[in-house]
Amino acid sequence: MVSPQSNATSSVGLDMYAGLRIEKVLGKRLAFFAMPSLRFNVKEYKIKNSLINKKIQQASLSFGLSIKLK
Repeated sequence: MVSPQSNATSSVGLDMYAGLRIEKVLGKRLAFFAMPSLRFNVKEYKIKNSLINKKIQQASLSFGLSIKLK
C-alpha cells in the first residue's frame, strides 16, 4: 500500500495590521461604529503548485453596534 505524499510544510509568517475605529454615540449605552483596517503579509506564501505564491494584502471595512454592559 502506497500512501500519498504531501508537499505541505510548516512555517511561521508575519503580518502587520492597522485599523481605525470611528464611533458615533447614540445614547448612554449604545454606539454605532465603522472600522476600516488593512492587513499586510510581510512574507510570501510558499505553497508548491499553488496560485498564491505571493504576499497577500487585505483591506476591510466593518460596521456594528457597541453596547456598554455596565
